[in-house]
Amino acid sequence: MTALLAPRAPRETSKKPALTAIGKPNRPLSTIPFVLFLAGMLAVGMVGMLILSTTLQNQAFDVQSKQREANVLASKVSSLQTQVAQARSMDSLAADAQKLGMRPNPYTVPLRLSDGKVLGKAREVSGDEMPTLDYSQGDQTVRATGTRQ
Repeated sequence: MTALLAPRAPRETSKKPALTAIGKPNRPLSTIPFVLFLAGMLAVGMVGMLILSTTLQNQAFDVQSKQREANVLASKVSSLQTQVAQARSMDSLAADAQKLGMRPNPYTVPLRLSDGKVLGKAREVSGDEMPTLDYSQGDQTVRATGTRQ
């Protein structure tokens, strides 16, 4: 083995086109219109951002106002629900019945709801059958006899 280099195949030479200079442009590019265009775009963007932030701030104030209204209305609803629950209570209904002249009857008889027939003998009450029965309504107490304390 020898340390000689192997012979190479000869390269084919190709003719490259010669480089030619391009002439100067007919008119130079002006930077003033470009800078004015960028300044205009920046101004339009700033005005747009100002209008957008003002609109969003006004809408935020409207939302806060509506939330306050909703809280007030929710409080009123809660108060009305409490009043309805108190009016539906047994004590309140009994006291209102006393005011209308109704008296509790300890002598109950069954009533068939399908046709409304009384199954048994109904007895009238005079109103003093349950003298210890009291109904509290607010700051007043109504006795079964109809006297207020």
